[in-house]
Amino acid sequence: MSVSCQPHQSSLFGLDANIAAALSYVASIILAFIPFVGSFSWLAPLVLYLVEKNSGFVKKHAMQAFLLGCVSGIASLIYAVGIIFFSLFGLTSSVTAALHGAGEAAVANSVIVMILPLLIGTLLLLAVAVLLLTAKIFGIIGAAKYQEVKIPLVSNLAERIMKTNRSA
Repeated sequence: MSVSCQPHQSSLFGLDANIAAALSYVASIILAFIPFVGSFSWLAPLVLYLVEKNSGFVKKHAMQAFLLGCVSGIASLIYAVGIIFFSLFGLTSSVTAALHGAGEAAVANSVIVMILPLLIGTLLLLAVAVLLLTAKIFGIIGAAKYQEVKIPLVSNLAERIMKTNRSA
């Protein structure tokens, strides 16, 4: 369910609030595709959140975009750790099998032990990436329509963070 807001101005370069809110998602999407910069694409919505002074609407969308970026970063970190673990585990078992004179089947099995989890992990990461991109597109559309959209997993946390910042 989404709640509509009245059109108003943002403190960001005098933009309409819906444009500034949508920009928080768009910036994180575009920056994610730039080599080396992509790892820090979550910073763009955070900067918009911190710089915005007038519009709670923009701040909420920026915080949601930031939290989606955090989810993406956590998923990527888990994937990277998985790659390292299963690569080392598979390599170690392959070398051990080869040193102990195990047959080719044992070496092939240890390679499968290394590759299969990486393939499954890659497919899971791809699914998470598609879900996050879909959520960002949903956020862009909602922001453009001056609607406060509820993105699962991040909306409630964004609201709690914003309440904490208001009371501080």
